[in-house]
Amino acid sequence: MNISIFRRRFTKWGWDGSLFINGIFFCGTLENCRSRLAQGTYKIALLPVYNQGKGSYSIMPVILKETSRIPKSVIRKPVIMPGNGPYTLKYGSIIIGKSQITGLVAHSEQCYMVFRKKIDEALENGEEISLVIRNWGVEDIPLKYLSLFQ
Repeated sequence: MNISIFRRRFTKWGWDGSLFINGIFFCGTLENCRSRLAQGTYKIALLPVYNQGKGSYSIMPVILKETSRIPKSVIRKPVIMPGNGPYTLKYGSIIIGKSQITGLVAHSEQCYMVFRKKIDEALENGEEISLVIRNWGVEDIPLKYLSLFQ
């Protein structure tokens, strides 16, 4: 499974983007301006993530460097997660949902559940999940990146 994030708007309230799965638009993204990941290629794995506030683990889609090995569990790693605004994000995590205005997404929990289902299905089929992040800076995504035009 190939996931691409095109960062489109860069403001002090957050970095807005568009997330595509296998070349098809899926949802909007939101990142904290100060703790975002560098543009580049990563991989995603479902791993137990320790939540220090709750004192428990949750299985989350964790973003790892492309060449790193997959650990058994993680603390302080970027994840793809539900949420509304970027100010509570840490470690380069990314919120997904329906883009509303700059710095805000809605229907995030529903979007996240569908995303998790797609991730689960890909892993059950033995697929590796790659993530490419690009700083695009414009609204229009070139047609060569969309599956309808390949």
